[in-house]
Amino acid sequence: MRHVLIATLGLTVLLAVGVGRPTTPAVAADTDIVSEIKTAKTAADQEALAKYYDGKAADARKHAQLHRDMASSYTAAGTSSGKGGPILLPQHCEQLARMFDEQASEYADMAATHRELAKKAK
Repeated sequence: MRHVLIATLGLTVLLAVGVGRPTTPAVAADTDIVSEIKTAKTAADQEALAKYYDGKAADARKHAQLHRDMASSYTAAGTSSGKGGPILLPQHCEQLARMFDEQASEYADMAATHRELAKKAK
């Protein structure tokens, strides 16, 4: 655990001083997004935001597929509810899959919007 903490601290310091920073604009993490949105002025800035949202959409699609696969596994195993409660496991997973599909669609729309903004930027 101590080694993980030290490695994480070292990586944080390297990133803070700019080592390994990409030469093209990019949104590195969720924590940077608010700042990136506030300061986006150029086409490259907008494209970086679009790519960020492309990544978020891809992640949401992966989560949706994972939950669909889980639902199928629960159904195939004949597992319909948990031991201690009324939750229907396949239906729960299908509901989560639909939520992630919707999230992916919204992120894709956000990426498209930032690409339109990039076309209008200087």
